[in-house]
Amino acid sequence: MAKFFTGNLTGLALSALVTLFFSASSAIAADSVEGKDSTKASTPVSSKGADDAVHEHHVASSKVGKVACVSPHASCAESEKVIETLKHMSHLYSEGKFDELSKYMDEGCTTFDEKKNELIVGREAIMNHIKTRWNAAHSSSNPIVSYTISHPYAQVTGDQAVVTFEAVKTIGGSHPETHVARCTDIFVKKDGVWKKSHYRNCFKKGKPSAACSDVAGS
Repeated sequence: MAKFFTGNLTGLALSALVTLFFSASSAIAADSVEGKDSTKASTPVSSKGADDAVHEHHVASSKVGKVACVSPHASCAESEKVIETLKHMSHLYSEGKFDELSKYMDEGCTTFDEKKNELIVGREAIMNHIKTRWNAAHSSSNPIVSYTISHPYAQVTGDQAVVTFEAVKTIGGSHPETHVARCTDIFVKKDGVWKKSHYRNCFKKGKPSAACSDVAGS
């Protein structure tokens, strides 16, 4: 009889231990799942819009290559994006990435060719003009080695922006020179992207702040 009770007690003890083990395991698993859910719920969701993503891409890309920007002045957060777009476009031009550059030109973009004294109208005509200038600069024995956007100031009004700045090109090779221009660029915002709608500049040999007085775009 004693052996019978002893055996029953031993069996009950083992059963209780097994029950406690599985109960504890279930509790740990539940806590683990709950912990994961809590972590997931507490992870912040980015609230940045598409134009902010474009802006960050411009900032990253403009930090490489031959293009530099000195003392930018943005009158507001949106004008800062315009300046970054200008820097990004300059970077694309310096790298000869014309297909990408054309995406930041408005379809009706215009510019004035100072040498030929004529107005160039339309994105296609503008891009042909840009390619011609780029090929001429890079096929000579005196290539452009750096391009600096100096003291750009951007003013935004609604979906339009005006940027004024001084551009400085350093030409290397056997006859190094410095060319400077006073520039005026006009941008229009379409589908969250700032695109150039008009620009005008006049490059001349000289030192910074000593070229092309009072060149304005319209």
